[in-house]
Amino acid sequence: MLLRILRFTLVFYCCFCVGASAKASVFPTFEGVETEIIKFPYIDKSVDKEIILDSRLFKPNSPAPWNLVVLGSNCSGLEDKFWRLIAPDLLSKGYAVLLADVFNPRGFSRACENQLDYKFIARINDPFVILTGLRTDSRFKKIAWGGHSTGAGTAFTIAYRDARRFLFNKNGQFYDAYFGVAASCETAFNETRLDAPLLLISGAKDDYTPPEPCVQQISKLKSDGQPGELLLIEGVNHEMSTSGWIYLSRLFKFPKGGPLLVVDSYDSEGRFFIFRTEAGEKMSSRQYLAKYGGFMGSKIFGATVGGNWDKYPLVRDRILDFLRTSGFD
Repeated sequence: MLLRILRFTLVFYCCFCVGASAKASVFPTFEGVETEIIKFPYIDKSVDKEIILDSRLFKPNSPAPWNLVVLGSNCSGLEDKFWRLIAPDLLSKGYAVLLADVFNPRGFSRACENQLDYKFIARINDPFVILTGLRTDSRFKKIAWGGHSTGAGTAFTIAYRDARRFLFNKNGQFYDAYFGVAASCETAFNETRLDAPLLLISGAKDDYTPPEPCVQQISKLKSDGQPGELLLIEGVNHEMSTSGWIYLSRLFKFPKGGPLLVVDSYDSEGRFFIFRTEAGEKMSSRQYLAKYGGFMGSKIFGATVGGNWDKYPLVRDRILDFLRTSGFD
């Protein structure tokens, strides 16, 4: 019964989203910065169709080769405000920046109202498809993946070496660093080994992607000697703001208070993941929502967002320092 209610609720919210988003989204532009379109085609086996990931490369004033930062979007897609804040600062430091659109090629422009639109298997494969293409380009040296919210959750996920078990096209490539601002850290892997240094930044008052799971996951990684770090900023919400928050009841989030999950296996025919709780219980994502989503999904909808990003300078400085200490000179 709850699954039927959740399906109806998600459809309603998605319809609301389509009706409210008649204006087409476009990539941001930055004055005086040279831009290049780069496409990344691949066969997404979870839907048996070709997906052509779209991206924009922004080039610093210095000559190539460059160190490159790939930014996956948050759930608002091309409207990601973090992109507009961090990209100019990265460019000013001599980094090239690639903004990756993984939503519109799949027929939707955002995932705030239904995170299930962007499948977990795609979150793993998309970044490595992009990386495979970039590694053939001599203009790039070290390459990092970063982002805010959805893009941050992807950074946390793909930093685990175990994530590459689920790539459609196996390869030994990985990013040289990962960073995420306001990541969702509820889902990790059984093997706690990272491919490269990982930095997470969380707001202590974030009720959209609460910091507690990230605190637990980073603690596990550090206890296993892995290069994971967490900066917890007091008094800020999901968008690194101390004021100007608004509560949106339609936002889709991980069930509050639910147990952490470990990726167990992938059913290639059924095209869904099976997860395992720390107690050993196995379930799909929909089964998890049905069990821990609360009455009529009360624990999976609604969060406080917005604000003026007044703590962004602290976020920026920590990311730049992290890249520097990770060899991005």
